Amino acid sequence: MHNKKFIILLLLFSACKNYKHFYNPEAIKSDAKRIESISYSFVIDDTTNTFSPSVKSEELFDKKRRIVKTLIFDTKGNCNLWIDFKYSKKGTLIKKTCFNKDSSINNFSSYEYEKNTMRLKKYTKQKKETTYFLNEYDKKRNSLEIRQIYNDSSVINSIISFDKKGRIIEIKRYKNPNQLSSITNNTYDINGNLIEKSNRNISKKILYLNTYSYDTNDNQISVKSHKIKDNDTTLRFIKEIENTYNKKQKLVKSTMKTTQKATTYVDEWSYFY
Repeated sequence: MHNKKFIILLLLFSACKNYKHFYNPEAIKSDAKRIESISYSFVIDDTTNTFSPSVKSEELFDKKRRIVKTLIFDTKGNCNLWIDFKYSKKGTLIKKTCFNKDSSINNFSSYEYEKNTMRLKKYTKQKKETTYFLNEYDKKRNSLEIRQIYNDSSVINSIISFDKKGRIIEIKRYKNPNQLSSITNNTYDINGNLIEKSNRNISKKILYLNTYSYDTNDNQISVKSHKIKDNDTTLRFIKEIENTYNKKQKLVKSTMKTTQKATTYVDEWSYFY
């Protein structure tokens, strides 16, 4: 059940702003002690078309394969941000702290668990509580309700439903005050791989559609995204992500192509054991 909680945290929050790869993080499988990743963006100028490193990061793992630290570097190799992860004796994530390059705290989050409830509190560097989320499962753990707390009032943020295998099959998102705005549905193949993700508005009109494909080792090799733009009524292709794996079935490269079929971003990973 802890895996469910961790998935929800990945869906909703990142500890430091401006740190985001374009890839689907669920494609990564790792038992490494350290993972290095570099993001490249395609820079077009008058003389040459080149790929320029934009973000480099390192992720460190403990003996239990839990992430314990993330380091984020600039293009000159300077560490601008890092994130520390702290776990309880039971193995649950209890604190995530983001530091600036001068070692001052950028922000941090605390996690509190009860029987069917997890409380997530986000704080600024002044230790002032900025956001408070209450995640509560139903008795059979078939659904998870996420509420955002404003002062003394509670507002539904989203409701996530699971199938019998613990996979997310539906996410209902709400606007204030507790008004349903969109519904996301996931479809899986017989091997348990996510093959389709669709998002609809309250009129059941599809707003975007992602389709996923896999190789014979169940590695995710591509994600194709379609979206309805502006006042258009037709789903149109907007981007495709292609993943490449090494002989050990580790993700080593992700390439994103846009509507012009041109490569615009590349992520690369190196593993150290």
